[in-house]
Amino acid sequence: LSFLWVHIPYIFPLDVKAQETTWAKIYGSPGVDAATSIIHTSDGNYLVVGSSAVNVAGEHLGLAVIKVDKFGDLIWCKRYGSENSPNKDGLHLEYLDGKTDVVETKNHEYVIAYYHSIVRISEDGNLIWAKQYGRYFGDFKGFRFNSIEELSDTDLIVSGNAIDGDEEGHLDAMVARLDSSGNIKWIKGYPEFG
Repeated sequence: LSFLWVHIPYIFPLDVKAQETTWAKIYGSPGVDAATSIIHTSDGNYLVVGSSAVNVAGEHLGLAVIKVDKFGDLIWCKRYGSENSPNKDGLHLEYLDGKTDVVETKNHEYVIAYYHSIVRISEDGNLIWAKQYGRYFGDFKGFRFNSIEELSDTDLIVSGNAIDGDEEGHLDAMVARLDSSGNIKWIKGYPEFG
């Protein structure tokens, strides 16, 4: 996996202006990849999420997730969403350049907003479920998720853009509430943001 330069700064007391790099690592293969989100997990490690565009053989790989410890040493690496994925998960999460977001849930699973998909994985990176929301839903043609959070009742709230159903296909700001299994409870578009 070639997508990652992780920089974890050591923060000095407030009266000191500089930061010192504790460690920086690149996790590599000859593929084309991008890390777009990172969280500090409750077990003291880091979860990094991004896209794995193509491997050395030119195969599209989709969503990539790695977990590293506090020293940057690799714990596990998983790819999801293509017939060429080493996990053979049966998903098709095409590579799309853009933002991803990830949240750790109360039961130590991870939920990832990846373009028009939401993916839930276990603490060990095993796929629990994945849902794609790229087709028509009500007045909307499709979605692009940018942010995700877990609510106190374990529902999920996501924000991003909805492509409205008018002829021009305008992008509206969008907020949706999903249950913990990824089913849509409600979705609202806000064209006044555009």
